[in-house]
Amino acid sequence: MEMARPLGAEYTKEVFIKDGFLRRMLIGDDANEPLLGCRMVVMDKLPALIDVLQPDDPEGAGRSAMDVPEFVKVLELITELMSDPNWRMRWMAMNSLGKLATLMSVTEFNATFCAEGARFLLFPEDNVALIRTDWCKVCDTIAESFKARGGGEADAARWVQDKIVPVLVDKAGANKNYQRRSVVLYAAQSLGSYLKDTKEWNDTILPAMLTMCEDTQVANLRLLAARALGDVIRENLVSSVEMQKSIKTLMEEKAASDADVDTQDYARICLAHFK
Repeated sequence: MEMARPLGAEYTKEVFIKDGFLRRMLIGDDANEPLLGCRMVVMDKLPALIDVLQPDDPEGAGRSAMDVPEFVKVLELITELMSDPNWRMRWMAMNSLGKLATLMSVTEFNATFCAEGARFLLFPEDNVALIRTDWCKVCDTIAESFKARGGGEADAARWVQDKIVPVLVDKAGANKNYQRRSVVLYAAQSLGSYLKDTKEWNDTILPAMLTMCEDTQVANLRLLAARALGDVIRENLVSSVEMQKSIKTLMEEKAASDADVDTQDYARICLAHFK
């Protein structure tokens, strides 16, 4: 894979993509089931190959990476890997989207990875905790990629609000198990700057964080909520004076009397961030 650049785009397309080598190494075929270690190495080197597949645009014709059929083939493989039975491959495929967001327009990215029912938007339901929590970090990386391009902060915020907020609002529901609900807490820490002052942030996400901090069954959920609330207060992401008072009152209660000593500690840390 690291030889892709010295070999050149045309040779790379022929050998790695058209000849099916990349698919055989990542997914296999009827005659070949690649070892997990080999699959992970190939995924780790995939960015070098993707770079070579970018279109030549010497005259500023505005060609997109999506105009390169071999690039589209790579996207199809990554999409397939996001549903792989092995969690490590799902995790690596998910993490590759940060790189891809630097090469695709918001519209192209959404059509490929964020359409209704898309696998990427289902990762908060994954049965592996690392995938659920890192999904929030990947979302932040994607938003930062969009932010760094022509649309700036507005494009990044719009993407988070249009594609990610509906997922978070669903996870904030009290009927979800606590592992799924806790995704909201990690997302608040990673994406709060894009959510601040939105209706969903004020009316759904922040109240859900307070509710999770009052959960009587799961101490770990209270701990995570107190930590996340401390982060959003520290970063000045709560504009409503009324909500600030609600958070402060709850943290005072938790610091004084929560049954879990770690939750008490995070509540005290949160209180220290109030001006």
